[in-house]
Amino acid sequence: MAMVTDSNQPPSNMNTNTNTSVEVMRFEPFASAVDVAFWMQINAKKLDVWRLDETPYPLKASYAPCARAGEIAAPLQVAEGALESSERAGTALAVHVNGTVRALNQKESLRDAAVKETALANAAATIANAIASGEAMRNPALLAQVALLAHADHKSYVFSYRFAFPALQPASPAKVAAPNGTPSAAACDACQAYVDGVRSQTGSLPAAWIVHGDDKCLSVADAATELGACFAQGTTATMLAYVDHARDANHPGWVLRNLLALVARTEALHGGGGAEGRVTVPCLSIRFRNGAVDQAACRIIFADVAVEAADAPAACASSCWELNSRGVAAPRTAKLASAFDPHALADQAVELNLKLMRWRANPKLDVDAMRHQKCLLVGAGTLGCAVARTLLGWGVKHITLVDNGTVSYSNPARQCLYEFADASAEGGPRPKAVAAAESLRRIHPSCVANGEVLNIPCPGHPIPPSDVASAEEAYSRLSALVESHDAVFLLTDSRESRWLPTILCARHGKPCINAALGYDTFLVMRHGYGQGKRLGCYFCNDVVAPADSTTNRSMDMMCTVARPGLSFMASALAVELLAACTQHPLGAAAPAMTTQSSDADDDAVLGPVPHALRGSLHGFTLGHWPAEAFPRCVGCAPTVISALEERGFALVREACEQPKLLEEISGLVELLEGGEEWDIDDDEEEGDDNDDF
Repeated sequence: MAMVTDSNQPPSNMNTNTNTSVEVMRFEPFASAVDVAFWMQINAKKLDVWRLDETPYPLKASYAPCARAGEIAAPLQVAEGALESSERAGTALAVHVNGTVRALNQKESLRDAAVKETALANAAATIANAIASGEAMRNPALLAQVALLAHADHKSYVFSYRFAFPALQPASPAKVAAPNGTPSAAACDACQAYVDGVRSQTGSLPAAWIVHGDDKCLSVADAATELGACFAQGTTATMLAYVDHARDANHPGWVLRNLLALVARTEALHGGGGAEGRVTVPCLSIRFRNGAVDQAACRIIFADVAVEAADAPAACASSCWELNSRGVAAPRTAKLASAFDPHALADQAVELNLKLMRWRANPKLDVDAMRHQKCLLVGAGTLGCAVARTLLGWGVKHITLVDNGTVSYSNPARQCLYEFADASAEGGPRPKAVAAAESLRRIHPSCVANGEVLNIPCPGHPIPPSDVASAEEAYSRLSALVESHDAVFLLTDSRESRWLPTILCARHGKPCINAALGYDTFLVMRHGYGQGKRLGCYFCNDVVAPADSTTNRSMDMMCTVARPGLSFMASALAVELLAACTQHPLGAAAPAMTTQSSDADDDAVLGPVPHALRGSLHGFTLGHWPAEAFPRCVGCAPTVISALEERGFALVREACEQPKLLEEISGLVELLEGGEEWDIDDDEEEGDDNDDF
């Protein structure tokens, strides 16, 4: 390690007792050692707390005495907990020091001269104030300041940083006054006893203390009244002892620079009058081995120091910045991606964009409110795949997909969770729900994705006697799934297949998002939620019960014939609709956006929440409108929900046989019989989402 001297400092005019041929003293700089856990704390603080804030924050560090003189220096360590105010970083056999860390927004700022100058100027002022106020006498560790500038690349886990170990720039460099000496065993024993006493009280090593003779040690503060007189007389009976981190026993460590500045600026040296001159300071360099003072590695160093006024200007030399591993004055780099479990890295990377949204775009965004949603997707076709992928983008991990179909050769091109291998599997096409869940887990390994192969009972589709048991099991399983999830997406390929999930959501009080496709149009809506006045569901605009919409249809009527981009648009809006609900104070019960409220909803973090969105690629239009729940709706009317609660699967089975039963229970029959003639078309004009072709 290169030694750093004060030889770049201008000569002083206050030399009264110096020999200009005396060797300038050289100091061994600190080397930093940063715990990986500390960088992860920086990463978390920057993302979640500091964000764009570049304010310097308190930092704790420590340095230990050199334990292998001549081999390796003891580094300045920044450990886990260095940012916590309630903890001390380091061990009991170390000097605990303070400093600052500034997390920069731009990597280029690490090379900005103004940024570096500001860091050194602030540190110099802290050190000078500690000396002037007398605090440094009571706690010499205040002189060992640390300044850290850091930049975190949150995507690649690369941390670029620069450490400065600020040292006051003397008016005249310190010089070697005499050859180094070896301390006596008595002096080392006295130091050992003093250090043990301090450690038992504070839990750390003292940074410096005073040795009188061979057998008496005092704190710097206790010796302050006689310190100046002893050094001014040039006696070796008084020594400034300090914990030395340096590897080279013949050269002092960096920490001695500010300790000499303390001596030089101590008013006791010159009676407060600012007298010019120099003083010889015997410095006892203390090193340890096996936890005890090592007499053989300790040295007495005689420093010739220029006396300065206590209020002399304070500045730090540019040499205070640590060099990088190539010995160049440039930032160091810590590349930590390989140090972590890839699954953990994937988790943090998924959350990165969400947390960055809170930095500037939307500081009030509650990421966890959306991320912790457990979502049930009924339908794993074009819409289901796209909805699942968009949910992953929001950080949602718990996703369950329900479908009874298998992957066909046409699916992978339009349904983004499937591959050719799913359709051409040796044992036959794979179940969509299972294949989609596995695909989600491959994309994001920590995703809790499950596939449920269920044939949902549908009105208008009679259940054969041989299938009654399996149909009842499917009903019970679907009901349990709805109850155990936080939100439900209806993404199936027919109108009637949405009825049972719709009424189960109403029964269990679960938010429900519905998406359906036509050729170039789509509908995305949220069902009414909560008690009292509610918004309408998918069936509230109908005056007939859902029935068989797949029998006696041509091929283009049985499959989703839709423009390919339509499903991604509808899926994205469906997920964003749920996200908007999670950010509203009323959640899924948020009032519907109206023309008057479209530009103003101060309480809604993601803006006002629409009820239903209908879009068209023919003209590229998007409209929204609110509609109240229809009291005689076959999907959410209180009478229908009560009937389901009372009769359970028996009602479902009967509705499958006779869909008109739902009209009777809801009161539609009574309404129609008592009113004028209605022009009713019960054909389903809306496209489906089977995508078999």
